[in-house]
Amino acid sequence: MGWILALLGLAFIGASFILAKKQQQDYQRLQEEMMAAVVNAGVIELQTLKSDLAQELQNQYEQHVADLEAKVKELMLSLERTTAPVPRSVEQPAAQEAVNEGQEISAKPAFGVGLWQERERLIREMYKLGMNVEAIAKELNIGKGEVSLVLDLARHEGANG
Repeated sequence: MGWILALLGLAFIGASFILAKKQQQDYQRLQEEMMAAVVNAGVIELQTLKSDLAQELQNQYEQHVADLEAKVKELMLSLERTTAPVPRSVEQPAAQEAVNEGQEISAKPAFGVGLWQERERLIREMYKLGMNVEAIAKELNIGKGEVSLVLDLARHEGANG
């Protein structure tokens, strides 16, 4: 009879180990399912945030572009107000020489005397708007060297001022 009790005890211990192992596997599976659910919820939240941020960035970009376009328009109007045609006495001989040599005459107006400060301001403003030296020179019908000089002087004044 003692050996039957021992055999029953061993069977009970074996069943306990098997049940413990089964509970551990169930617990691990449950943890994995919960982790997958949390990850999926996180992914959905990140996708929502991505969409919201993309829309916000698009709105900010459009507003920035509109602001820049308005500033460029303002600068162009300012440029038109501050440009003056070259006096006829200076323009005529140069134009006649160009015609005689078969060259094209520039249609852009030249800056009048006394407007240097306004030209320098326009150069600095256009540069702040992101235009490069070549684009500024072309728009204002002046040399790239002059644009570079104005920008270098502005940087130098900013460093010392």
